[in-house]
Amino acid sequence: MNKRLLIISHAYLRDDVYKSLLYLKKNLDVFCLVPKKFNFFRFSKKKKLLKQVKSFYFNNNFFFKENLSFINNYNPEWILIEYNPWSLIFLQIIIYCKIRNIKSKIIVHIKDNKYNNFGVVKKLIFYIFKNYITSIWFASSFAKKNFNKFFRYNKKKIQSYIIPIHPIDTHLFKKKNKIKINKIKFGFIGRPDNDKGFQYLIDTFKLKVNKNNFFYALLPEKKFWKNKKFDHKLIKNNNIQISIKKFNTKSSLNFIKKIDVLFCPSIENFNHAEQDGQVLLENLSCNNICVSSNSGFFKNIKKTDSYFKINNVNINSISNIMKFIKINFDQIKFNSNKNRILVNKNFSIEIVIKKKISILKKI
Repeated sequence: MNKRLLIISHAYLRDDVYKSLLYLKKNLDVFCLVPKKFNFFRFSKKKKLLKQVKSFYFNNNFFFKENLSFINNYNPEWILIEYNPWSLIFLQIIIYCKIRNIKSKIIVHIKDNKYNNFGVVKKLIFYIFKNYITSIWFASSFAKKNFNKFFRYNKKKIQSYIIPIHPIDTHLFKKKNKIKINKIKFGFIGRPDNDKGFQYLIDTFKLKVNKNNFFYALLPEKKFWKNKKFDHKLIKNNNIQISIKKFNTKSSLNFIKKIDVLFCPSIENFNHAEQDGQVLLENLSCNNICVSSNSGFFKNIKKTDSYFKINNVNINSISNIMKFIKINFDQIKFNSNKNRILVNKNFSIEIVIKKKISILKKI
């Protein structure tokens, strides 16, 4: 009989989440618990999405529960909590396990990577309940380093590991078909916010010297923006095209096929650093040439002959790397297969799940 893993998480539709679960299920009995009070779809008008989620679990013989009492009946070897260790649901689970004398090993997978604005309450919660944690998983070494600056814990007792939050489905995000390129298309995927470096890109492509360079941006729905004042209709440049669409696998893939070079110039500041680098990794997996800052999660990714990093994001640095790519495009594109190899070796679903299983067996 396989050992049991209980995953406590938000219920949301993501292809990488589903496929990760399917890979895990080959080696473990996997149950999923989504507490009702913290169900993403409770706040959504689209209740049918929850039915789709439940349908996935049912069709693939997963158990999907919404009540904490299920923990007691299931008695798992491990409980993987995909919430931060200062969230209300984390506290509920710890207290519930303590009261019911449940001996499962508790793991938390942390997405945050900046803790400068954390108040006393969050720190206090962690210090009170840290002794119930067996292991902490971080999205990147950058996140781990920052966490260790702000939180003290027994590193021999609480084991820590680096596990990407969003592994990449390299079978879906695959090498693009070779086509003749007449004009190089530069692109951006994400929020049009200052911490994403978006304005630097717009200002760069507005310059006369870049009037023949084509820039395409794919933005999520406006409700996800921090910069509510941004109005894409005010940008009149013919070489800049901005699309606003619901983010999903289909829209991402279609856009990735459209562009040749992706920019991810995220800015690291007091409260922000790149968390999971999903957009960058998806483009690398599709052999696109990529340019990023050296912020947060990006520090975890090694440069290649067709993946470049900008240490200081500004108009000049973006213009310079753009000029370099245009001059040397054929050679850089020829080497872009190294981008896909990089993702396959370090960030693919298969690799990440193997790492998770190996770690679970150790703890």
